[in-house]
Amino acid sequence: MYSDGITEAEDGLERPFDEAGVQGVVDSPDWASAKELGWAMFAAVEAHRQERRLLDDLTVLVARRLPPLPVAAAVG
Repeated sequence: MYSDGITEAEDGLERPFDEAGVQGVVDSPDWASAKELGWAMFAAVEAHRQERRLLDDLTVLVARRLPPLPVAAAVG
């Protein structure tokens, strides 16, 4: 999940980072954990905006799905 500040962050030509920018970060092999994905998103927005002032907050929530717990054998 991410706030609209991520997708609306504009570069020097007033082009937004947009969903394509988010997808590019998600598809990138440059991260290996949920934490790294969050930091990679912030880094990509910072690189995109090229010193342009942000007009909104940047919020990213990354959740990691754990494998299911093994089912205990029935006692009987």
